[in-house]
This record gives sequence, C-alpha cells and structure tokens, in this order.
Amino acid sequence: MKQLRVIGIDPGLSGGIAVKDYQHPVKVYKMPRGVEAMKRFFTELQTGKDIIFLEKVMVMRNDQMEPGKAFGIEKMLKGYNEMRTVLLMLGFLLIDVYPVSWQSYLHTRIKGKKEAKKDRKNRYKRIAQERYPEVKATLWNSDALLILEYGRKKLKYEPEAIKMAAIKSHQLQKWEQLQLRIYGNDYTLRNE
Repeated sequence: MKQLRVIGIDPGLSGGIAVKDYQHPVKVYKMPRGVEAMKRFFTELQTGKDIIFLEKVMVMRNDQMEPGKAFGIEKMLKGYNEMRTVLLMLGFLLIDVYPVSWQSYLHTRIKGKKEAKKDRKNRYKRIAQERYPEVKATLWNSDALLILEYGRKKLKYEPEAIKMAAIKSHQLQKWEQLQLRIYGNDYTLRNE
C-alpha cells in the first residue's frame, strides 16, 4: 500500500511507537504518558491514511499468583485501555495484535525453550536492528519495530487477514474509507 502509514505500538510504560510510511525512513518515539499526552501526540501524528498495530495487553492466569506482577500488569492494562480509547476516538484504524501472534509470524519465538526476559528482549533488539538499520534499536523501541514489521508484512502478504481483523473489531467502515483515501475508486489492495 504505497501511501499508507503503518504504526506499530508496544503500549508498555517503557514501550515505544514505530512509524513507517513509504516516502520516509522509520521513526521511533517513546510512549507518551497519560491520556492528554497520548491525545496530543496522536493528533499531531494522524494523517488519515494510518493503520495501527497495537500489542494487546492481557492478564494470564499465572500472573495472578504473584501480587507484585499482577499489580504491574493491571497498570499496563489501564495504559493499554487508555491508549486504545484515544486511538479509536481519534478515528484510527486499529488492529490488536497478541504478542504470540507477531512473535510467531516473524519467527522470533524459540519453541520449547524457556528464555529469560532480559535475553529475549536483547534478542528482539538485535532482530529489530537487522530489519531496520536506519534507526537505533533499543530495549524501549525494539518490540514496536517488530510489531511494525509484522503489520507491514501482513498488509503486503495477507491483506484479507487485516480486513477480517477490522471486521471482527467492528472497523470495516474505517478499512474501506482508508482504501478509498489511498486508491480512490480502486478498492483493491496493492503491494509496495
């Protein structure tokens, strides 16, 4: 999709935002803190030709067993829900992505091996740096860069899957409006 801007978001407190359109190199931003900061940031960023891939935050059953971890995840959930609300209110086409989905799709998961979080994050940083050498991949932006990569590949190779995700999240009209803005009366998706 030639004029579309793809945005990958890791919504954690120390997360990041990666933005790529087809005329400019990737840009990365630190996560804005608070609803007003999010609103300002995304209002300035918005072009009307944006699709956002947002990593879904959720509580796992075993997270409830550790009170400190559960508290941290509850804070992350609050931030995720605030971000999601702001993005939808501003009219963005928003696709929620489970961490396991983008990690499996990009073959970044190591199957059958328990990996320490620090080791996994450093490995993701190396992968993000290889895929986007024009930016400095860091621990705060590497997940966002990889979510961006996931979104770009899904749009290029599996656009119907994105359309189905839009339908599932009641955003089909936004998907069709986005296509109309980019291609006029030609509704078919095109690759880069």
